[in-house]
Amino acid sequence: MARSTLKLRKVLEAMTAAVAVIMLSANPVSAQPTISGSAAARFTASARYGAFVSSGPAACQPADLHISVPAAITGDPAEGMGKQAWNLVFRSTAGTACSLRGWPHIVVRTPAGKTVVTTISDVTFSNLALVPDAEIVVQPGQSAIVTAMSATAQAGCVRTWMLGLALPGTSRPVTIPEPVGSFVPCVGGQLRLSPFYAEQTLMSQIKAMATSTAPPPFPADTAPEPAA
Repeated sequence: MARSTLKLRKVLEAMTAAVAVIMLSANPVSAQPTISGSAAARFTASARYGAFVSSGPAACQPADLHISVPAAITGDPAEGMGKQAWNLVFRSTAGTACSLRGWPHIVVRTPAGKTVVTTISDVTFSNLALVPDAEIVVQPGQSAIVTAMSATAQAGCVRTWMLGLALPGTSRPVTIPEPVGSFVPCVGGQLRLSPFYAEQTLMSQIKAMATSTAPPPFPADTAPEPAA
């Protein structure tokens, strides 16, 4: 009788162990991924500004780019229909691709560091065409563009200036020196910024404009210009 009881107990213990194994197999414990350092910052910034794509490149950081205001981009009209336009160029100096989306945050300053009062509007066009708010992948050595547009003459603008610029998702601005050359726009007052778009797109628009008889398509604006 004692032997039968012992045998039955061993059978029950074996069955209990088998059930436990089956339950663990059906409900595995997943390890929680960890993101640390710069990777965490890039994930947070990219997700916040809509530029994060799980299988795509990370958001560009200031260290990945050479940012400049060129004297001129050949073929791109700097002035027309009472407006002026100029471009910020973001050239990738990184070894891998990165992405940009949305609008940079800029502050206009004098060389002495004084802030120039400027009302900045984020718009979805450049001086040549509509520009959708979309992710731009910048390959090493390639560039993205942001076009700035304002009235040719407006109250409060200055012709000697520099920019404090922060990329989407970053809080520490970098300093962009003023352009050199014959065309230096008067900056301050009202300023409109296009979203990031590819330099190749701008080159295609310039080429198309060169073969067209239509005037440069600066967006029509019925709003009154600021008093001079």
